[in-house]
Amino acid sequence: MSLNQAKALFEQKRYGEAQRALAALQSPEAGSVEALTIRGQIAGALKNWIEAAQAWEAAAQQADSAKDRQIFTRRLAEAARKSGQMSKAKQVLAQHLETFPKDKLAWREVAHLKLASENGGQDGKYWSERKEYIYYVAVKQIAERIAGNAYSILDVGSNATPVLDWFPEVPIRHSVDVRRPYKAEGIRSFKADFLNWEPKRRKFNVVLCLQVLEHLDRPREFAEKLVSMSDVAIVSVPYKWPENKTHWHKQDPVDEEKLASWFGRQPNFSYIATELSGEQRIVVVYDRTSATRWANIVPANFLYRWRTHGAELVLADGSEA
Repeated sequence: MSLNQAKALFEQKRYGEAQRALAALQSPEAGSVEALTIRGQIAGALKNWIEAAQAWEAAAQQADSAKDRQIFTRRLAEAARKSGQMSKAKQVLAQHLETFPKDKLAWREVAHLKLASENGGQDGKYWSERKEYIYYVAVKQIAERIAGNAYSILDVGSNATPVLDWFPEVPIRHSVDVRRPYKAEGIRSFKADFLNWEPKRRKFNVVLCLQVLEHLDRPREFAEKLVSMSDVAIVSVPYKWPENKTHWHKQDPVDEEKLASWFGRQPNFSYIATELSGEQRIVVVYDRTSATRWANIVPANFLYRWRTHGAELVLADGSEA
């Protein structure tokens, strides 16, 4: 394998083969700036941010030109932020801006870093400990099938988790949380109690509420508002966890019967995700327009639902958001 072959495989998005091609390279080609650049790009595409940061740092150290160092150190700062290495990202950016004070992209990264810090780190402790959970994989796949062509989406009880980043093409993305709404570019964040929150926008195409209801004193009122504000609501809760298993849960155990008592109906779709630890969570979907039970979720059913039919949802004051 040659460096050019590795580059071609990367450009074709054949990332695994490109990584193997890079691993087969001999010194000094294996440690060249070009090889490190490809390695950093692959790691970024795969969201392996720690590996990406290592590649960009090595590339910056070997760069011959100021222009290359500018690009590599900026990418290093981004990868450090996205891997949760906030102190490193801050240090790299400070040094970078001393050398390249007019770098607009670096100043944009400063803004991203500030938002990430407000979220408790790019992922935050809660997210970083849970983002690989099987139920999050399930929720993501379900939500992407439903909301891929949505016009608006709301995440309720975000706890600074970046689930709205799954939907960069959705024009209107809102996060609401009583303590830590998610903050990022393109997202409107509201620090508020959802039950008392009165947004201008009355309804959203899709409303997410993940691992929230089990914490509440009044889950039925909360569930009713979730449905009333959504065309489709996607909800997850712990499934049949024993009472007092987790001291901050107020509603365990939660099963299908208890969910039905909260939402006043059966879900259109449900999925039980089992972690390797044996813990289970149930993901349920409620379509406001239909009580029909779905065997699966077909993305084509939602392809034209919002963009061409009622994309301009009604606002409380009659205006557009």
